[in-house]
Amino acid sequence: MAINRDEFFREVTLRICSSLDIGVAVKRAFDYLREHFPLDEIYLDIFDSQLGAIRRIAHVAKGNGEAAEEIVPLPKLVWEWGRSLTGPQIMDARTVTGPAKAIAALVKLEGNSDLALPLRVENELIGMLVLRAYGGGRYDQGHAELLSAVADPFALALANPLSYREVIRYRDILHDDNRFL
Repeated sequence: MAINRDEFFREVTLRICSSLDIGVAVKRAFDYLREHFPLDEIYLDIFDSQLGAIRRIAHVAKGNGEAAEEIVPLPKLVWEWGRSLTGPQIMDARTVTGPAKAIAALVKLEGNSDLALPLRVENELIGMLVLRAYGGGRYDQGHAELLSAVADPFALALANPLSYREVIRYRDILHDDNRFL
């Protein structure tokens, strides 16, 4: 059955924008995406330039709920490669080469397939959405093209909690300054 891209976009957007709690929103998106992709896990990562790492802020696995935040430090070559990505990347531990091979080891890709989608807001890379299916060769170009249709809603869903966290951080700083004064 062929999927209607407009309906797919609408459904994913509704689910990922359904909650200010990014974990809840990703879980809702995971449940829908499983209907259209081979999918056993989903990760939502941010690129943290202060740490030189990707910071996993949401992870949902089939049957396991959510996992704790995780930080994966990246070597400079891998960091630069990741920041240069403009479209979805199909990664299979058997076939990855170059910098992708280094990241495959860092994210424990062995024996699995990943479909990684860079998330950008106004051309600035803020994070990555990663779909993982157990087993090799599970994703194809059709999956990559379909997932690329929802890059903007996922990017905005990621940007909103990040902005909210920043506002809270500044509020706390101002509160501390006011108490000091």
